[in-house]
Amino acid sequence: MASANAFSLSLVLQALSVIQASRYTVVAACTLQVYDWLLLLEDEIKFIHQSAEWTCIRIIFILARYYPLLAWPVIVWALVPNHAPAFCANVLWPIHIIHAPLQCIAQFVMLFRAYAFTGRARCVLYCLGSLYLILVGVDLWAFCARVIAPAAAFYTLVGDTGCFADYNNEMMRLRLGFIMLAATLMDLASLVVVFCYCRRYQAEKTSLGRVFIQQGMCAFAALLVVNAIAAIIYFRPEPIHNGSGYPIMFVLSNIFACRVILHLRKQTSLTDSEMAQRDDALVRSAFGVLTQDEWAIGGNEKTSIMENGLPP
Repeated sequence: MASANAFSLSLVLQALSVIQASRYTVVAACTLQVYDWLLLLEDEIKFIHQSAEWTCIRIIFILARYYPLLAWPVIVWALVPNHAPAFCANVLWPIHIIHAPLQCIAQFVMLFRAYAFTGRARCVLYCLGSLYLILVGVDLWAFCARVIAPAAAFYTLVGDTGCFADYNNEMMRLRLGFIMLAATLMDLASLVVVFCYCRRYQAEKTSLGRVFIQQGMCAFAALLVVNAIAAIIYFRPEPIHNGSGYPIMFVLSNIFACRVILHLRKQTSLTDSEMAQRDDALVRSAFGVLTQDEWAIGGNEKTSIMENGLPP
C-alpha cells in the first residue's frame, strides 16, 4: 500500500510539473504570435492592406495572421488561470475546437503557394489537395470529437487548475500524434513537389525562384522537422503527456506561412522608379513608340510585372 501511495504521489507531482510547463508553453506561444505580428506589421500594411482589392491570397493571409491572434488569448485564459472542475467540464470541448483551424489555415497557405509556384498545375492541386483533405479530416477528428477530461480523482488531489484535456489517455495522445503525422506528410509532399519543379524547370535561375528556394523551402523543411519531432514524441508510450508540443508547432506553422507570403509579395512589388518606368512603357506603347530597351528588374518576374501589372 505504501509503495502504491508513493507511486500515486510521484505521478501527482509529475503532473503538477507538467501542467506548469504547459502553461509556460502556451504563454510563450501567444507571446511569439503577437511579437511576430508587431515585428512585421509595417510590411503587412504595405504589401497586404494597401491594396483595395480583396484577392484570395489577401483573405488567406488575414485568416492565417488574425485567427491565431484572436484564438490564443482565449486559449491562454482557459489553460493558464485556475478554474473549477465544473467550469472546465463546460469549456473544455469548445476550447479544443478553437485549436482546429490553427493547423488547417497554415497548411492551406503553404499548399496555395506550392500550387501557384508550379504554374497552377492540376496534378499538383489534386495531389496536395487530397493530402490536405486528409489533414483536415484528422484535424477535425482530433479536436472536435469528444474530449477526455482528467479523472475526478485528479482534481481531488491537485485542486483547481487549467482546463486541460487528459493527454495521458492513449486516445488523446494518439490524436495529437496523428495530427502531426498528417502535417509532416503534407509538408514533405509540398517540399518534394516544389523541389522537383525547381529542378525540372530550373526556377532557381530567376530571382523569385531563388526567393522561394531560400525561404519557402526552408519553411517547408523547418515545419517538416518540427512536426516530425512532435509526432515522435506523442507516439512514444510515456507515463505523462501534456500536449505542450502543439502550441509551439501551431504558432510556427502560422508564422512561417505568413512570412513566406509577405516575403514573396515584397519581392514582386515595384518601387516608385519601377512604377514610373512601367508607366513610361505604357505611354510609349499607346503612341506606337518602339524601344529596344529591355527593363529587367532582378529577373523575368519583374519584367512580367512591368508588362502585365502586379499579381493578385
